Parts: sequence; C-alpha cells; structure tokens
Amino acid sequence: MKQFRKAVPVLTAALLLCGSGCSSQSTAEAEKTASGLVTSQPEDTTEETLLVYMVGSNLESEAGAATADLQEMALSGYDTSEMNVVVCAGGSSYWWNSSVSADQLGIYELRNKDLHLVYDMTSQNMGDAATVTEFMDYAYENYPAQHYSMIFWNHGGGAVIGYGADENYDYDLLSVNELQSGLDASQLEQDTKLEFIGFDACLMGMIEVADALQEDASYLIASEEVETGYGWDYSCLADITAENAWNGAESAASIIDAYSAFYDSYGSYAPDYSLSCVDLAKVPDVVSSLETLVSTADDSLKNGGYARIAQCRGSAKTFGMVSPDSFYDYIDLYSLSTAMQSEFPTESAALADALQSAVVVNGSNIARANGISIYFPYENKEYADAWVAAYEQNGFSPVYTSFIKDFTATLNGDTLYTWNVSEVVPSQGETASEYYIQLSEEQMSNLSDAKASIWQADDENTYICWINSRDVTLSDSGVLASSFDGRIFYLMDDSGNSLPCCATEIERTDDYVTYAVPVIINMMSEDVKTAYIHVRVDDANPNGVIIGVYSVLDTESSLYPDKNLIEIQEGDDITPFLFARDIVFNDDQTVAPFEEWESSSGVGSSMVVQGDFRVELKANEDTTSDYVCLFRITDTQGNRYFTNYLEMSADSFQ
Repeated sequence: MKQFRKAVPVLTAALLLCGSGCSSQSTAEAEKTASGLVTSQPEDTTEETLLVYMVGSNLESEAGAATADLQEMALSGYDTSEMNVVVCAGGSSYWWNSSVSADQLGIYELRNKDLHLVYDMTSQNMGDAATVTEFMDYAYENYPAQHYSMIFWNHGGGAVIGYGADENYDYDLLSVNELQSGLDASQLEQDTKLEFIGFDACLMGMIEVADALQEDASYLIASEEVETGYGWDYSCLADITAENAWNGAESAASIIDAYSAFYDSYGSYAPDYSLSCVDLAKVPDVVSSLETLVSTADDSLKNGGYARIAQCRGSAKTFGMVSPDSFYDYIDLYSLSTAMQSEFPTESAALADALQSAVVVNGSNIARANGISIYFPYENKEYADAWVAAYEQNGFSPVYTSFIKDFTATLNGDTLYTWNVSEVVPSQGETASEYYIQLSEEQMSNLSDAKASIWQADDENTYICWINSRDVTLSDSGVLASSFDGRIFYLMDDSGNSLPCCATEIERTDDYVTYAVPVIINMMSEDVKTAYIHVRVDDANPNGVIIGVYSVLDTESSLYPDKNLIEIQEGDDITPFLFARDIVFNDDQTVAPFEEWESSSGVGSSMVVQGDFRVELKANEDTTSDYVCLFRITDTQGNRYFTNYLEMSADSFQ
C-alpha cells in the first residue's frame, strides 16, 4: 500500500527514477522523434499506452507527491510488455527526483522501473491546451497500442475553476473548455477515442466535465470530493495488466477497487473518499433529463417557487466542505434529484434513472455520494455572480445555465422575508435540557437551515461557542426544538491534555454526523497552519473519531482545495480557535439581544501533543458557568439570524 509516501521528503535523488537513461535527446533527435522518424520503442503495438499528464505544482515542490506517485507506478509490477506508461511532467519549481527538470517540460517513459526523458517539449506551460495536444500527439506517434487512456494529475477545482496549476506560469490552469480543445486537437482523438480519461485531482467528477469530454473517451474516472495528497493507488496498474482490463470500464473497476481498499485500510485519520466511473455515452441522456427537470423548475421559479427549490437545493449532498460553510457549491446530482421529487416527481425520477444508468462503478465511504456532481450556486453567495459568468463560458447546457442564472438573481436579489427573531427568546421544554421556538407558516416556508447554538460564560461578559449542531426538529405545526446534553468536544492526548474546542456540524445523515473543529497548528513556528479537524460521530464512535485534518482554504492565493492531508504528530503544538462574543448592554443596563453582542473570537490555551491525539465528545469539565442556548437561522437566500437566548444552569447537567 501507500504508507511509504510519508517518507518522500527524505528520499535521496538516487533512490528513484534516475539512471543512465535520464539524459535528453538532442534538439535534432527530438525533432526527428516528433516527426515520427525516430521512435522510442519497437513498431509492434502493445495492448495499452497510458498517458499521464502530471502537473507537479506545489504538491511536488512542497511534498514530493508527484515523485511518490511516479515511484508507485514504477514499482507497481505492471507488465511492461503489455502497457506503456508515458508521462508529461513539469509545472513545478522543484522536483524531488533527479530525473525531472524544473527548468524544462519533458515527456518521459517509465522503463525498467526508471523514468527516462525521451522528448523536450516545445510547449512549456501546462496550463495551455496546446501542451496537452503536443503530448498526446507524441505519445500516439511513438507508442502505438490497441488502447489508449489518459490520467490528469494535480489540483482540481471542478467545472468552475478547472484543472491543474502550473507553478512556473503563475499557477495557470486548464479550464474545462481548454481541456476539451486540447484533447480534440490531437491526432489521437481524430483517429480513435481514449478508453478512459481519469483525474487524480479534486472535485472533477462532475456532469459538466463529463459532458465536455464525452467525445474524447468512453469513460470518465474522477472524484466528486476533495482528494488527499495520496491520491490514487497506482498498484492498480499491475491489476490492469494481470486481468487484461483494457476496456475503460474494466480499467476503472481495478482503479476504483485499489483506491477504495487503500483508504478503507488507511487507519488513523482515514478521510472521506469518492471515485466513480461514468459511461460517457450515457451523458446525453443525463443532460436531457436534467434539462427537462430544470425547465419545469424554472417555470416554478418564475411563479414564486424560489423558496421550495432553494430548500431542495439546501438539502442536497455538498462536496468540498473543508470548512463549516460550502465554498464550491458542488452537489451530488442524484441527491438533488431525490430532493426535488416532492416538487417535480416525474422529472426527478427520470433524472435519477439516467444517473443510475450512467454511473458504472462508484467507490465511496460517504453517504449520498452517488458518482456525479453539478455546480448549483447557493451557499457561496459572494462568488455566485462571478462564478456563474465563468461557468457560462464552458458551454454546458444553456437550459441549465439559464436556470441557475434565474435562481441566482433571486438568491442575491431583494430580501423575500425578514425574520425579526433577534428578540425571540426560546422557551424551556419539558426537561431542563430542551428548548424551542414557534415558527410562523411564512417562516417555515422560508427556512433553509437551523442550528442549535450552545455558548458558555468564560468570564463575566464573554461567552464562547462550543457547539453549532443540526440536532433540531421541526414539527408540522412549526415548533423548532432542540436539546443539549451537557457534552462538548475536547482536544486530548495520552498525557492528560484536555482542551475544550468549538465544533460546527457540517453534515448529518442517518448513519453519522460530521463536525469541523478550527485549530491552529504550531502557531509560533514558521510552519504554522490554520486547519479544520473533521470529527465523525456514529454508532461505532459515539464520542467521535478524527477523519481528516484539512488546511483552511486561502482564497487570496488559490481557489483549489489543499490536497495535502495534515497528520498531527507528537510534539505538535495545537491551539483551538474559539468563537466568542462579549455581552452588550442597553442604556438601561438590560442585556441587548444576542445578535447585537460584539464578536471577540480568538484562541484558547495550547497543548503540545504527547502520544495519541484525538478529539472527544464528553461531559463539560466546567460545571460552574451557565450556558446560553439559542438557534442560528439561515433563510432560503442565505441570510443568517440569531434568535435571542435561553439561559441554562450548569447544574442542570450534573
């Protein structure tokens, strides 16, 4: 398996992928090779040529992730007489192996477990469609095979942002349009079709991507979710050659089986994963069914149906939620069809059927990840207008694009309903731990999301938020209710360290609940990281288990999710980030509504990890300070409101 990857930063250049075959051809020889006068292998065709478009970027320069995957391919044990592996490698300011130059984009052949440079590229920027074309043309001319497949390796940002980030060219990327044009222009695509196009990259398992590439390959293999830096398990190459899995669907089965097995056996911090195979011949049926659904929904939208459609959208499975709030607005298309069945039953059922037919293989440990996602702007209001404009340039379904433009116009338009709940004080329930508010019919129809929010006094005038949870119920009569059992989350280790931390729920299913805990790692060092620890609570882990630690997205430098999964080690300094508010008093010294309290968020105490690090849900150790319990309301236009609060005595939980 892939555990050796942890040692990549200390690999020496001689350990992998260097030898007598590393030297480049002369310019004249390269020109002959490009023209087909010189070939780098015999004329006899092999079963498959696998093309790997490897944009190293910061994943390689900072962590050696590309080198690790090249090593994994080389050592996988695939049958070299039946599969050629040809790699276009570049796009990084530094490479952890001596075979790849950061100064020159090149094409390499994996041969005898070494990487051999066979051609210096004319194109240099891996964010240029012409570079894709040049690579494909060279591989097609010089590595004849019965079957061709292609993997795109690097960062992924889905249909809106695109793929790849060339570190040497200001992180230039390939939009979905550029990917399509680079593929279409190649001689390979004009003569035949790739068995599969795979993305070892985040968030590329989208209907928009599948639609753009449907003429270029038989199958798409990609992830709906963020991938970790470990990415694919390339031991699958040996499975492909051993099983003669040359058909794209057969290859996909081997790839997805290996991928799932790796993460299922990963152990500590095992992250969420998804990887699916889509039959691209079925994509037109999916798009047609989608257009029928959204045409009907658009008619409803224009006749006052916005709120119900927004509620359906809000209940769909969301991807890329590294933080408590969705940034990418990519949702599972099947879960959207399910959510919309109450409003548009016939159209939604037809879309669901088309999706089930299109997804050939789906490997995931995530509930409601069904294999194909779609961009549907909702939670990320700030970017919606600009992203919809960029999205339109991809040329995906004008019918769907028109629908989300109409939806976004209302999302960012005049307020449909003002809640005025800041002075509403929740009522005590039947027990000391229960509380509720009564919603009006109009409020129910405009409610998108509600969280129970639990705060506790830290000193005389400051309250810290411990939990924001969707553990709420809404009755048919409009009673919004929750309860608090006195447990909060703690950062803990084997030494007895126990620090309370803030946790915000990011997903609730029938089987589990996932929370995000904000922390700062090694705050006083040069290697400081701000991150969210994801904690899952389920029947097997009633007190919680860490399922990933993810860097906070820095939108000023990149819109790609960080693929490098952080592993908290012994000796790391961990500091919880705490959301807090200071009480505000009215002129008559009465307490102002909670929504008017002043933010005073900051950090808590720090701990140096000793032994096993964990996050645990347990009884609050502070039994002297009282709580304030309230609701955080989000309406169908993404506006948020706090109710006022109900005070609960800490004695209630003794």
